[in-house]
Amino acid sequence: MDQDGAETRIPAHSDVFMNRLFRRLFLTIWLSMAGMIGTIVPLAKFAESQLPAENNSRNSPPLTLDLIENLITTDHVDTARKVAAALASVSSLRPEIDEIAVDATSRRCPTEEQHAGFDSRIIATGDRCFKIAVTRPDSAYQLFKSIFFFPLLGCVLASLLASFWLAKYLTGPIVMLKDGLHRLANGDFATRIGEKLKTHRDEVSDLARDFDVTAEKLETLHANRQRLYQDISHELRSPLSRLQVELGVLRQKPAEAGTMLARMDREIERLNTLVEQILILARLGSGVRLGSGSLVPAERQRIDVIGLLKIIAEDASFEGQKKNVDVRLSGQKTFVAEVDGELLFRAFENVIRNALNYTAAGTTVSVHASLERDQLLRVTVSDCGPGVAPEHLAEIFIPFARVGDHPSVGGHGLGLAIAKHSLELHGGRIWAQTPAEGGLVVTMEIPAFR
Repeated sequence: MDQDGAETRIPAHSDVFMNRLFRRLFLTIWLSMAGMIGTIVPLAKFAESQLPAENNSRNSPPLTLDLIENLITTDHVDTARKVAAALASVSSLRPEIDEIAVDATSRRCPTEEQHAGFDSRIIATGDRCFKIAVTRPDSAYQLFKSIFFFPLLGCVLASLLASFWLAKYLTGPIVMLKDGLHRLANGDFATRIGEKLKTHRDEVSDLARDFDVTAEKLETLHANRQRLYQDISHELRSPLSRLQVELGVLRQKPAEAGTMLARMDREIERLNTLVEQILILARLGSGVRLGSGSLVPAERQRIDVIGLLKIIAEDASFEGQKKNVDVRLSGQKTFVAEVDGELLFRAFENVIRNALNYTAAGTTVSVHASLERDQLLRVTVSDCGPGVAPEHLAEIFIPFARVGDHPSVGGHGLGLAIAKHSLELHGGRIWAQTPAEGGLVVTMEIPAFR
C-alpha cells in the first residue's frame, strides 16, 4: 500500500519465452548437449590416434611382414630388428623376429605355421632361419573402445551432471514450498521461505516472494480476525451489561420505570445498529472477482453517484443545524456508474457523518466531487475537527479502531471500515490526510465501470 492508499501489485510475466527460468533451462539443456558433443569429438580423436594401423589401413600386418622379410633376405637383420621395435612403439602392431634352428635331417627350415591372432612367416637366408610374427590387435575390442566406450562415457558423465543440477535446482524449491504450505495449513502463519531462495534470481525466487506475501497477508488476516472477535465481544458485552444494570434498578425502583425504559431503548438501538453494521461488513466479503482482479458487488445498477451525494449532504446539513454546522457539496454535477447503490450510499454517508460528528461547532463540512481521467470520480470530504496524527491515519479504517478520545462522539468504529471495504469492492479506494491548517480530509475514488 503506497502513501495515497493505492494497492501495490506484483507484475505478471505472460511471455513464457522471456521468462528467466525458461531461458536458464533452455541454456542448460543446450549447453549440456554441446558439452557432450565437445567431449565425444576429442575422445574419439584420441582413440583414433591410438590405433593408426587399424584405422588407416587394413593391410598393415602384411605390409609389415613384407618390409621385415625384405630386410632379412638382404642380410639386414639388425636393421629389421630396429624397424620392428620402432613399429611396436608407434602402433598397435607388435612385430617380433625370432631366429630358429634348421631341421637337422632335411637341412631345411620348419614348415610355416599360422596362429589365430597373429600372422607369421618362416624366412630362410643362407644357413639361417627366421620366424617373423606380427600380433594382430583385437579389432572388435578396439572398435568398441574407439567408437562406443569413450563417447558413451562422455555422454553419460555430461548428462549425469546436467540432470543432477536440474533435478536439484527444480525439486529443492518445490520441496521447500510444499513444506511451507504444510506449515501454513497447520496454522504457522509466520512461515517464510523467500530468504532461502533469494539466490535463484528467477521465477523460483519470485514464487518464494509471492509465498511470503501470501503468508504475511494470512498472518495479518488471522490477527485481525482474532482482534475482530475480541472487539465484537467487547462491543456487545458493554450494552448488555448496561441493560442488566438497568433491569436491576427497574426491579428495585419501579417508580423510575419511565427513565429506565428510555435508557433501555437507547441501548437496544445501539445493539441493533452494531449488529446491522457487522452484517454489512459480512456482506462486503461476498463480492465477485472479475478477470482484472478487482472486486465488484454482485448486484449493480446504473446510478448517478452525484445524486447520492446530494441526498446525503442535504440530510447531514439538516442534522448539522443542532451544532450550527453546514455541509456543502460542490464540483461535478453528474457521474453515472454501475454500482451497488446501497453499499455506495452507506460508504459516502459514513464518511460525511463522521466528518459532521467531529467537526467543530459553527464550521462547514466541504464535500467536493471532481472527474479524474474521464472515468474516475474523486470525492473529498474535509472537516474542521481535531484531526488525526499522521502515524494513525491508516488505523481509522480498521474495524472497531479508536484513535484518540472524543467525548462528544459515539459509535463503534465501523463506519470508515465499511466505507473502505465498499469502495474496494467497486474497484475504488479511500485514504485520509491531515492538512496543515488542521482537520481531516478523506478522499474517495470510484470508477464508472462502463
